[in-house]
Amino acid sequence: MQQVSNEIRVRYADPAVNAVLSAIGDQTMPVSRHFSQSEDFFLQLEGEYTVPHLPVHHDVRVPVPSQDYLSTVVRIAEQVARLAPQVLEGLTYFFDPAEILRPCFFQVFRVAPERGGTEGAHH
Repeated sequence: MQQVSNEIRVRYADPAVNAVLSAIGDQTMPVSRHFSQSEDFFLQLEGEYTVPHLPVHHDVRVPVPSQDYLSTVVRIAEQVARLAPQVLEGLTYFFDPAEILRPCFFQVFRVAPERGGTEGAHH
């Protein structure tokens, strides 16, 4: 993801990962929130899951991930969608070549600009 002049550009969004995300309804599953001794946040889910290996190295000049990488992200998304769909509900996936170990998800919120004069207003 590149941010230039208040703009975020998403370069590659994978259809297979986003198909998993778009199939998530409004169902919620039980989760509990915790912190480890080193203050890392994590969720405890109702079932077991496996986090597959993601590659450590990636040429950041390559804007599209490998098919192996994408299939791994699909498997992770499918597991989370099954065990805690509310975590991924409404999100879209994109690939950031500089963040290979952290699959990126986003949601766009459109906010109408404020109308009316704020000049001279006290807050």
